[in-house]
Amino acid sequence: MKTVKHILTATMFGLFLNLTGTAHAADSRTDSSTAQPEKASFQVAMYQVINSLKMNVRIEKKGAEKITVKIFDKQGIVLYTDILGKKQHKYARTLNLSELGDGEYSLVVSNGTEEVVKELRLSTKELYQMPERLLVAAN
Repeated sequence: MKTVKHILTATMFGLFLNLTGTAHAADSRTDSSTAQPEKASFQVAMYQVINSLKMNVRIEKKGAEKITVKIFDKQGIVLYTDILGKKQHKYARTLNLSELGDGEYSLVVSNGTEEVVKELRLSTKELYQMPERLLVAAN
């Protein structure tokens, strides 16, 4: 029984080494036409403040370019504009969206050549009262 386990273990180990060697060989043969594009020169993070209509927006950039932050409504009208200057490398804002009506909005962050779009959907939750019910328990 021990020899069967040893043989199976050795076989599995050999297959594992063979497959990983094949994967490394396949990775080394990629040409420039299928190479991954460069990472963006800035990163955008956005998250909602719990139990509110406020959004925290964070941007970090590597270069010295100017970045614009805009909020558009569904018709393409600019509702908010802010600029991250060339010397600033971090941006942090809390946007209060409570004055906006229900609908779809877009947060667009751009440096002129690259653009990141985050979609926002605001909807008011209406409170609905269920009709009264009578609960009867019988033994």
